[in-house]
Amino acid sequence: MSRPRFSIVVPTRQRPHTLHYTLATILNQDHDSFEVIVADNASSSETRAVVEAINSPKIRYVRSDSPLTIAANWIRGLAATRGEWITYLGDDDGLMPSALRDVDAIIATHAVESIGYYPGLYAWPCADDTGEANLLQLLISDNVQVMAARDALSAMMQTPGSWSIPMLYHGWISRTLLNRAAAAGDIFVGNYPDTFAGILLAAHTDCFVTVEAPLSISGYSATSGSMRWLQTSHGKETKDEVHSMPSAEVVPGHPSVPDALSVPGIILDGLLLVRDRLGDSGYDFRPTRLEIALHCLRGVWLLDEVGQSRVARIRETLETVSDREVFDQQVDKHPRRTSPRTWFIGPPGLYGKWLVCDAKALGARNVAEACTAAAGARRCGTLMAAAAAAAEAAEAARAAQPVPIPVTPPSPVIRFARKWRRTLAKRAETIRSLMAG
Repeated sequence: MSRPRFSIVVPTRQRPHTLHYTLATILNQDHDSFEVIVADNASSSETRAVVEAINSPKIRYVRSDSPLTIAANWIRGLAATRGEWITYLGDDDGLMPSALRDVDAIIATHAVESIGYYPGLYAWPCADDTGEANLLQLLISDNVQVMAARDALSAMMQTPGSWSIPMLYHGWISRTLLNRAAAAGDIFVGNYPDTFAGILLAAHTDCFVTVEAPLSISGYSATSGSMRWLQTSHGKETKDEVHSMPSAEVVPGHPSVPDALSVPGIILDGLLLVRDRLGDSGYDFRPTRLEIALHCLRGVWLLDEVGQSRVARIRETLETVSDREVFDQQVDKHPRRTSPRTWFIGPPGLYGKWLVCDAKALGARNVAEACTAAAGARRCGTLMAAAAAAAEAAEAARAAQPVPIPVTPPSPVIRFARKWRRTLAKRAETIRSLMAG
């Protein structure tokens, strides 16, 4: 049997109602050389029923008899793949309609072993805890950039609050790179295996491609990992114990990181675990206890009762009076936010290169329809940004000119230019109102 070009792994546990739509987006591709691995983490029979009902020869279903850790289930999924390039999607995420064709074109153009991009974000109708149900957030740029992996890792070490390295989760990694990185042990380790794997893979390659376009949509529903993370970081319990992760998933993180409920803590955990794995052959990253504590503090969103307990736990790791004094000073300066953390930039509108729109108004009721709507919304958003920029530039140029003393009526060319400027401004406003509505 010939090796497929692409393998898409979908780890799942007890979410058949969203898995159906995720698989629909993967099968709705204009590229034929791919396989889908559904890695079922001991779910009920409903999950198998979803796969059997779809009845696609491209889907292979593998199930564990007992609950596994996230990392163990991801390892099982990876072992089942045969493709030359691999990605992971969550069971409430979606693949954009032309994603495989686009990735194939990038591979043909750039001699790299990994591809990163900025996935869109979709809040399912049932994700109502933050009041953001039905929102769809997309990057409307199409820039492609080759980046040095070492520079990207250095940036993460300096500011462990964001990253630009490709991940297996919503990213594409070649089998060649995977095999090289796996020579010293498992690719997936800890409670955040995607972060560990991304850092490990970046440490084993020279450069990668970053695409400023959503090749997939990251969905979050009422029981998704993203929603659970928000609820846990705010001190809430998940809504339904049936959907909570198995107790086997409590895996010790790096002992130097006191708080891994935040993005900085998760990244620090991954950086330190990978550093220990690679030893002298890897990178030099030795933050002090105070530096780790301050990074973790920045990840505490609310200083409510739960937030205060997290701050206290972080402070306990500091051994000297001077370190605690510095830490306390930063706590006093910490933002006093009043609203819970959310994933979206803001309400519907255009925020630089980011477009936020009402997916329901675009006819989307699930992630499959959101992927279809996203393709049209990105085109509309690009036009809206161009029209707005043109109108603003024309207005700025007009304002910069001295006020002329009218001698003769404006020429037809000038009249046309003015009319066109007004038309652009009206179109921008019309599109903006449509997207907001």
